[in-house]
Amino acid sequence: MNFIKKATIATLLVGFLAFSSSASAEETMQHTMQSTLYGGVIGALLGGALVLLSDTPEDNLNYIASGAGVGLLVGAAYGIASSGVVESLGEVEDGEIKFGLPLLKRKTVFDKNVNSYDVTSEISLLKLKF
Repeated sequence: MNFIKKATIATLLVGFLAFSSSASAEETMQHTMQSTLYGGVIGALLGGALVLLSDTPEDNLNYIASGAGVGLLVGAAYGIASSGVVESLGEVEDGEIKFGLPLLKRKTVFDKNVNSYDVTSEISLLKLKF
C-alpha cells in the first residue's frame, strides 16, 4: 500500500511539472490546488453521508477520512488534467485517433455592453489537425 501512495504522488508531481509552462504556472497551480481542495471537501461530505446512511454510524467514521483522501486524489488528477495537457475527447493527427479526457476550459471575456468581465466555459469533443 505504501508503494501505491508513493507512485501516485510521484505520477501527479511529474505530470504537473512536465505539462505546466512558466507563463501560466501560477494560474495552473492555483487551479490544481482549488480542484484538490474541492475534491477533498466533496469526498469528505460523501463519506459523511455514507456514515449517516449506515446502520452503525459510530463504527464507520473512517468513511469520512477515506472519502476525503479519495476526493483529494481525484481533485488533484482533475486539476492536472484540466491544465491543458489534453485538449479534447478525441484527436485525429496523421491518421491516428487519440482519446483523452475532455476538458472544461475557462476563459475570461470582456463584455463591452455591461463593461465587465465574464467567465465562459467550453468543452472540446473533437480536435482535427489538417
